[in-house]
Amino acid sequence: MGEAWFMGKQRRMFTELIENDITGLRPAALIDPLREIASGTGSFGRMREWRDWFNHLLPHLVPMAGPPNGGEIRELLISGFFTQYPADMPYLPYREFRADALATLGCTIMGAGDWSGNPPMLKRMVGDDGRFANEAWPWRGTGGDISACLFFCLRYLPVSTIGDWAASALTIDDPHWRAQLMIWLVGARRILGNPKAQPADLSDQYPSIEWSLADCLKGNYSGSFAEPVVPEPFIPIANRSAFDRAVAAFFTPQLRQGWIDSIDAVDYLANGAAPAMSALEAMLDGLQIAQT
Repeated sequence: MGEAWFMGKQRRMFTELIENDITGLRPAALIDPLREIASGTGSFGRMREWRDWFNHLLPHLVPMAGPPNGGEIRELLISGFFTQYPADMPYLPYREFRADALATLGCTIMGAGDWSGNPPMLKRMVGDDGRFANEAWPWRGTGGDISACLFFCLRYLPVSTIGDWAASALTIDDPHWRAQLMIWLVGARRILGNPKAQPADLSDQYPSIEWSLADCLKGNYSGSFAEPVVPEPFIPIANRSAFDRAVAAFFTPQLRQGWIDSIDAVDYLANGAAPAMSALEAMLDGLQIAQT
């Protein structure tokens, strides 16, 4: 596999991928190849070389994408997956590929290691260094690996399963998870409310729900930029509509207040998430009006 650069006299080739057992390589040695696949496809189009290597790396790296230190691998695998496979997935390496990807890569944030400790996921979700408990919440956005996984499932799940999937995420009652999910729900409206929007449109926006190389995901993976290309919707329209219905139905007035109260009960969460609370209220009002 080669780098996504063709202008120099010598193109870098990632020979270490064929000279070593991939599972024995340090995660840091795998970051560059994954970045080249995602960024290169966004610049030069889908190439057989990168797709073949992505398909080869995927099953080896999914175990590395789990807890406790797999966040960047996870984000880059998902970014690469987005570039290689359109939402409708017209071509598959084998028949069960979509289901296998959802059951493995799509579930990596739910590993037991992410939910250990008290409270669950705190270190990864808010960058805890053990000192911030009496300070303001240091992240005013959703963790990149959480955001990437949520979009991954929303993009590729069969529409018939979206309601149950949404409910499974929304019913987790940990206030830290709720704060992360609340911010994601608010930030994701930039994509869910605009069929033309792509992950690259999330850059430098509040609240932040970006992940690694999301800025390279512009919807055009043809390699041709001479003529305007209308990108495919990042989230299929049917999936987006099913998700909006599920969210609107879930947030009864009682549950809406329950979320706010549980986040308010943790001072550093309330301080950091306060701006998103009012935005969530407005978003839910709009969704529920649209469903009537």
